[in-house]
Amino acid sequence: MMKIYASLMFILFFPFMSKPQLWTTLNPLPTPNSIHQVEFISQDTGFITGGNSTFLGTTDGGLSWKSVPYPIEGVQLSSLNFFGKNLGILVSWSHIYITTDGGNSWTYKKKQLNGDYTNSFFINDTIGWLCGTYQIVTKTTDGGLTWQTLSNNISGAMHYFDIEFATENTGYVAGYSWDTPSQPVLKRSDNGGRTWHEVLLPADVYKIKDIFVISEEELWIAVGNASLNPGNDGYTAKAYHSSDGGNSWVYHDLGLCYSSAGISRIHFEDDDHGWAMAQSHIYITEDGGQNWVSKLISSNMFMPLEDCSNPIDSIFYVVSTLPEILKTTDNGTTWNSQVSGIKGYFNDIRFSDNEHGLLCGFDLSETFIYKTDDGGTNWIKTFGQSRNGIQEILEIAIPTPGIVYALGNQDFILKSKDAGNTWLKMSFNSNKIYKHIAATDSLNIILGAIDGSILKTIDGGFSWYEYQLNQPSGYTLYNSFEFIDNLIGYATLSNSGSLGKLMVTDDGGLTWRISDYGSVNKIISISCSTNNTCLISIANEGLSKTVNAGQSWEPITTSSDLTNTIVKVFDDLTFLAAFRNTLVAVSFDGGNNWEVAIDENPQGGVIKKHLFISPSKGWNIGTGNLIQAYFNPTLSLVDACRPDQNEGFIYPNPSTNSLQIKIDTWKTIAFFDIKGRKIKEFDFANRYQLNQIDLPSGIYFVELLTQQKRHIQKLLIL
Repeated sequence: MMKIYASLMFILFFPFMSKPQLWTTLNPLPTPNSIHQVEFISQDTGFITGGNSTFLGTTDGGLSWKSVPYPIEGVQLSSLNFFGKNLGILVSWSHIYITTDGGNSWTYKKKQLNGDYTNSFFINDTIGWLCGTYQIVTKTTDGGLTWQTLSNNISGAMHYFDIEFATENTGYVAGYSWDTPSQPVLKRSDNGGRTWHEVLLPADVYKIKDIFVISEEELWIAVGNASLNPGNDGYTAKAYHSSDGGNSWVYHDLGLCYSSAGISRIHFEDDDHGWAMAQSHIYITEDGGQNWVSKLISSNMFMPLEDCSNPIDSIFYVVSTLPEILKTTDNGTTWNSQVSGIKGYFNDIRFSDNEHGLLCGFDLSETFIYKTDDGGTNWIKTFGQSRNGIQEILEIAIPTPGIVYALGNQDFILKSKDAGNTWLKMSFNSNKIYKHIAATDSLNIILGAIDGSILKTIDGGFSWYEYQLNQPSGYTLYNSFEFIDNLIGYATLSNSGSLGKLMVTDDGGLTWRISDYGSVNKIISISCSTNNTCLISIANEGLSKTVNAGQSWEPITTSSDLTNTIVKVFDDLTFLAAFRNTLVAVSFDGGNNWEVAIDENPQGGVIKKHLFISPSKGWNIGTGNLIQAYFNPTLSLVDACRPDQNEGFIYPNPSTNSLQIKIDTWKTIAFFDIKGRKIKEFDFANRYQLNQIDLPSGIYFVELLTQQKRHIQKLLIL
């Protein structure tokens, strides 16, 4: 077998596939990325910014959001501020994005300094300031067209993250010391930002998260360290107020908060009305800050609130990194989420075909299973049960069509005989916590615990037998089982470091032996076909394969960069590798040659698990309620029938409303849109022409099935 070195493999051997359809976000919407800031310039018109250059706008009060183009990919956008209804500025890293027409159009500028921009402030429509790391302070007097650097010093490593001015001359900047992050800094300028002097802070302030300047002498600071309540039933959120430029401070107890991180934002709309926010709480004052009312906006006590906008009385918009967008129209009494989809922590996702899938996970109150019949666009909850502390559904197995098993972490398994519509709970008595499940048919189920315990049933769960891996000392079951059939299976092990072992059974898990895969490093992923062909990805090494059920292994790629590669084997020759969540590559010749299926980083949180049911169809789940899918119909779904992509079987192309078919005796012909959704299908009729296909103008993928082959071709409808 030809050995391909990965430094060339992912560059030279994947050049000939054009960039196909990107990852499609199914959940949540309008964005899977973390949200950092929200700004509404009226009751209905507003913007949100977040990770991976997320910039969205709404004109209907958040009922719908549209992407606002941002010129640089991958930037973590956080600082968005408007002065009035027209002038807005978004800064992050070395990027400056300005609008003077309320967000209808934006102008991009880049001003590279020693450090990154973190925040902005305009006092009128011409004069404004930027602050940033390494004591960056820059100023504009022409509405952001040009900027003058007033301060930028890497010595002392002082970082600024918020800046506000009361007049053209007097303003404040807040930050911290790089060497001592628990040492907050507050400075004042009386000459427009040219020079600054330090303002003394209260002794119990270890971090400033936000400042709000009311006048030259009056300001508030949001304290980023909360105090533990005397009764140890939570923390006290606190803020400080000064009426004499920081010479003296008045302490304000805002109320209970769930986190020691304290207040993240504080803001006043006028002399009386203001708000502050901490984790899962917002605090509202109507008397200038003398008294505060605490409002819990979410039952999720772990919701980190990032920003709030209060365009008019009683209406608030709050955003969180989860991501979450919450809106109230009754001054915080009730809150409605503007993020749609399933919310929770996802453990596993499984599909039996392109359309039918199951998702398991949990939220703060229950563990759940959802089902989809349309490829993940819509989900219906089919199981929900109180968590009773830590109860979770961990993994799902679909051994045969219609039969599903779901493993819980507290001595139970759920079984469905109708593809996940209804569930029967089956318990087993064990003092082990089983975390992995493999089901080779409707009767044979094997569970695995971290300590190497094996629990097996051959009658669908009515009786159970316990065995042991008898793994080497110091090693535990690492990430999964992989069973080829009722007899042959694999278990990957690891120790407390990065070393690994691979154990193989050929008697259904009764006994296990160590398989030498040519390395001591742990196995990140393993996948097998039904004919004893397996592919593994080895941490810091690359990919290896066996064709004899683990008796011998041969490397097919070598690179220390292949640390996080997920592999999938569909048959003896058809492989897939998902590389660092950004590159999906496929091989149709047993790993000798590879081609790119997709090379785009899926947006959103950290990817937790990939699932691929064919080289052209896959899903992933991740943090932040993330569910995504990719579809690439230009790749063959059946290795042995892989078509010549240059040979068309339909014409004319482009077409309008009819097609000629060159292939005799076809079974079905189906039309898919660019997102992989089946639009139309026609059955075999010994015909060579399709009339009145009635498809809207656009690009489609046409799939034609014969008795032996599958053909795929791109079609343009005019």
